[in-house]
Amino acid sequence: MSQERPKGRFNEARGELEEDLGRAAGDHSAAWSGKVDQVKGSMQEKIGQAKLDTRRFADGLRTR
Repeated sequence: MSQERPKGRFNEARGELEEDLGRAAGDHSAAWSGKVDQVKGSMQEKIGQAKLDTRRFADGLRTR
């Protein structure tokens, strides 16, 4: 399995936590940083899924 997907999930969770803590503390910079981590995590997950789908497709072509 691609390492991007677990890393992406971690970054999303970390971003949500950082955003919540930033909002609670009134720290807009931390809240925005958390949002950035969430987007980064989402993109990592999508890249990981695309790699997995590409591998599966290529494996299907090889078995024909």
